[in-house]
Amino acid sequence: MNDREYSRERGPRRRLVRCGTALGVLAIGFGMSGCQRAEMQPVPEVTPTVELPELPEAPTTPEMPSPSPTMTELPSPVPTVDETFTPQPTPVETQPSPEVVQGALAEAVQPFIDQYSHLREMGVVVYDWETGETFAYNEHQEFVSASLFKLYVAYGVLNGVDRGNISLDERLPIDPNIDHDIYIPAEGITIGECMERMITISSNTCGRALNQRVGLAELDELLHQQGFTETSINPYRNGPAYSDRVTSAHDVSALIRRLYDNELLSPESTELLIGHLRNQQLGYALPTGLHAGMTLDHKPGYLPSAQGTYSHDAGVIYGYGDQIQATLLTYDQIDQSPAVFTDFGRYLAQYMQR
Repeated sequence: MNDREYSRERGPRRRLVRCGTALGVLAIGFGMSGCQRAEMQPVPEVTPTVELPELPEAPTTPEMPSPSPTMTELPSPVPTVDETFTPQPTPVETQPSPEVVQGALAEAVQPFIDQYSHLREMGVVVYDWETGETFAYNEHQEFVSASLFKLYVAYGVLNGVDRGNISLDERLPIDPNIDHDIYIPAEGITIGECMERMITISSNTCGRALNQRVGLAELDELLHQQGFTETSINPYRNGPAYSDRVTSAHDVSALIRRLYDNELLSPESTELLIGHLRNQQLGYALPTGLHAGMTLDHKPGYLPSAQGTYSHDAGVIYGYGDQIQATLLTYDQIDQSPAVFTDFGRYLAQYMQR
């Protein structure tokens, strides 16, 4: 369905060595020139004064430019499509994060960042439970959440269930006059049924209804108390005018990791939500780049507009005996998300196959 709310190194050192050698030759050349002139002045008939100054000049002309060809070789290891990407070969260093750990994971994901650094906005977090490594890029960048807001709504619902404030059997008062993207029987739909549809087929109708049931301001307060401070699901937080729901790759990744580490909900609620993510019916985004036999629990989000398209996906990938959490949030004026997510999944699959 169309979810409208899916919102290297010897090169430089070689140059230094060559330049140092050239300067050494110059210094020795000039030093010898001075000594020779001092010894040869008492003998007027031997005064090669014209040739001696030329001795230091001979090596300087051919050798000084010698490092320059290596300068053109430096960008060659960077797997970029356009030369405009070469000034940004390591965005992770220019945008440091305390969570970034340089290692095999960074080596595997960095080429993807280089390849798509032309996107207007991109936030990435990848975490490997086996090695403990985290790769992060623009993880604190604010994005319109698109349908990723439904992850937070599901957490809010199940938090209410664990506290005894909400029952999954409670029927939701959905206005029959509004546009529905799912079938609502005459007797209504339960919170449990609606939450399952909100995650597995990204129902907007259920997303709105459940957000209202948890409480707009109340959910934001809960999220901020839990440390998800870069997220706001209340579209009326700034007053009566509608504001976009926003989040970051950091918060989305943290939510999923804490869910799978059993830090957010009761075991029963944790199992229920992970089950919905595992039964995801929307097969676009991350799944398109994974190898055969790999599995994925995830929630995508897609929100096109006249100004540009927000396309996101986040979840847990299983394969080759490994388990990683992957989050990718993107925004661009021209939707490139099919290729972006396919390549992202491919880089991750190759890393897990190592």
